[in-house]
Amino acid sequence: MGRPPSGNKGFMIRMKPETHADLIRAAEKDGYQRLGEWLDNVPAELVYKIASPARLKKPSPKMLNQAFLEYATEVARVLGEMRLIVERNPMLDQDEANRKAFQNLRHQYDGLIRRMEDFGIEQ
Repeated sequence: MGRPPSGNKGFMIRMKPETHADLIRAAEKDGYQRLGEWLDNVPAELVYKIASPARLKKPSPKMLNQAFLEYATEVARVLGEMRLIVERNPMLDQDEANRKAFQNLRHQYDGLIRRMEDFGIEQ
């Protein structure tokens, strides 16, 4: 919710909580503390790209393909960083929070592999 600079009329943007969380993360990444300020300074096309296409009701296959490519590239980069962290600290599993994070990661990975096998994609 907010008011335009004229102060005449208030406005509100409705969105799903997941989309709001995506946009808040992007705004914070760009150094903004308020989502409204970030939205005022970012092109609309960028806002649309940041919100996850997987959460849209009817995303186009082209949009999903592009999102998968971007996410897969980012996941590969982050997994490489995680591998270095694990190699340099073999005691990570002694912390309960780290153990839960490893379990969650394994669960998500297993789910992705099962889904790919459902589509006939072998690893």
